[in-house]
Amino acid sequence: MWTPRKPTSTISLEDNLEAFSEGATMKSMPHAAEVMADFMVKTGFIPEKPDMSNLFEDRFIKASAQ
Repeated sequence: MWTPRKPTSTISLEDNLEAFSEGATMKSMPHAAEVMADFMVKTGFIPEKPDMSNLFEDRFIKASAQ
């Protein structure tokens, strides 16, 4: 049975800046990626944690903020 979905929403520039920044909560994409990678290694889904140092590029968000 089909159920209607909530509409897609956009997030603010401030929320994007927070998402692309280093942080200690799941609002930070770099932090969330680390947490999820640790979980995937722990559960055996992946053999080792990948290098995520270049996973997120924040230049376009920072440029939009100026």
